[in-house]
Amino acid sequence: MLLIKTILFFLKVLFGSIDFLVPKRYDYIAFGSNGGKAASGNALSLYEYLKNDKELKCKYYIRKKNKFLSSYSFSELIFFFRAKIVVITHGEGDFNPLAFSKRKIVINLFHGVPTKGMGYAEKIRTKAAIRNAKNGKSFDYFLCSSKIAAHNINYCINGNKIIYLLCGQPRNDRFFKTDKLRLHKHFSIQILYAPTWKNYKQTDWFPYKNLNLKALNDFLTEHNAAIYLRPHVNEKPVDLKQFLHSNIKILSFNDYPDINEFLLQTDCLITDYSSIYNDFILMDKPVIFLHHDIDEYLTHNSLLFGKNNLWYPGSKPKNEKEFINAISKIVLTKDDGYKKERQLVNRLFHTYEKGDSCKKISQFIKSKSFPKSVREIEL
Repeated sequence: MLLIKTILFFLKVLFGSIDFLVPKRYDYIAFGSNGGKAASGNALSLYEYLKNDKELKCKYYIRKKNKFLSSYSFSELIFFFRAKIVVITHGEGDFNPLAFSKRKIVINLFHGVPTKGMGYAEKIRTKAAIRNAKNGKSFDYFLCSSKIAAHNINYCINGNKIIYLLCGQPRNDRFFKTDKLRLHKHFSIQILYAPTWKNYKQTDWFPYKNLNLKALNDFLTEHNAAIYLRPHVNEKPVDLKQFLHSNIKILSFNDYPDINEFLLQTDCLITDYSSIYNDFILMDKPVIFLHHDIDEYLTHNSLLFGKNNLWYPGSKPKNEKEFINAISKIVLTKDDGYKKERQLVNRLFHTYEKGDSCKKISQFIKSKSFPKSVREIEL
């Protein structure tokens, strides 16, 4: 392990030095995301929008099978060093083990509105948390869909030198398209159950002692409805067979690598503390929040809004009866009674979401005007 860390350190010093020396081109854009493990989210959406643009040249960097440089040809390395602009979603590790110098313009598109503490705002400031927060020093621009999101980011990474781009998220442009096709919808009502990753325990699926899953499945079957279970990407594989029935299924990463594609087909979301609900409420659809263990959660993690229910617009069942009632109401009426609350939070979280985020970011990049003496830029 020490040998690997030492090699990576010297590689970063080497690549960073090369990057500093190589002349840059403003029309070359290097994309990276998810620690180099996958192409997804905002970076992928913007890449798909720009990849055929005649004024720009774009390349997406991914490590196949997590073997360093196995997917990086010599020409791709040269392209990376010549690219003036890099687009990321997490941090410097999106191109690991490649490293960029201060001569590059770094645009972090991130991956949503932060509601959980990260970096300096984590419950316990581990070395990893502080390291992630210090990553912010390498960002020139940070995309935020509202000033609340910008405030939360700044609080987490102390990004006092970062310039915030006030604009919607590229991955959410799809929610505004008038031709939203639902070709893959197999049930009249589709419910996505997508909990967050808990670093202290495995997900407690359907966390009610007296919940009768067979009866729930019978109800779903009667009304042509289904619940799809989506484990968090960071969670260790676990056998979910005990929960599966004809209308309670698993939604695998092979089926939908990008969960936002499935959100278009989702009528209701069940989650706990995951920020996935931030994107989902853009479509003004019901959310069921499982906050029964919030006190336990807050002993291990932090929530930027604490227990303030304003920011979680939806039912919060405390037992199996309330859980079944919440699902039944949505299946039967498609309404949970939280429409006004949901629309308020949507306006606060997504002030600048208009469905044209890719276009606006593209125009910003093509302008070749990257001011350094402002706090924020409204695209």
